[in-house]
Amino acid sequence: MPIYRELEHHPIGSIALEPALTVAGDTAAGAVAAAMHASRRSHVLVLDGGRLAGIFTYYDLLMRAVTPDGLPATPVRDFMTPNPTTLPATAPLSAAVAPMVAGGYRHIPIADGARGYLGVLTSHILLQFLAEMLPDRILNLPPRPHQTARVPDGA
Repeated sequence: MPIYRELEHHPIGSIALEPALTVAGDTAAGAVAAAMHASRRSHVLVLDGGRLAGIFTYYDLLMRAVTPDGLPATPVRDFMTPNPTTLPATAPLSAAVAPMVAGGYRHIPIADGARGYLGVLTSHILLQFLAEMLPDRILNLPPRPHQTARVPDGA
């Protein structure tokens, strides 16, 4: 069965997501960077009035916020990616592949109705899930597609 079909049978909420770290939109970018570093996260969800307004990632930090003088005291809302693509926890994992590939996203916030945001699906979590689910297809591929072993390993 193709990998994509395997992903259709697993809802996003069934795997371990990175817990959502949230900040208010008026928090200084430097304070957000410190919180990201302290929690060892590559992203934070930016909320305005309890609603998701955007996502701020290390990419945003490096490409938009950092200046030669360091981090400004400017609010994180000025550097975040506004209105990020989100998915419900009930959506299949296959629904996350298209936005990640087409949009180049590495983080997708996962919503769960009344409970808010369960966490964030990262490309790392998705690849780790695939490697654990299909180890014979993922981990045993030769470095080059047409490469074969002349002698069995260990012989």
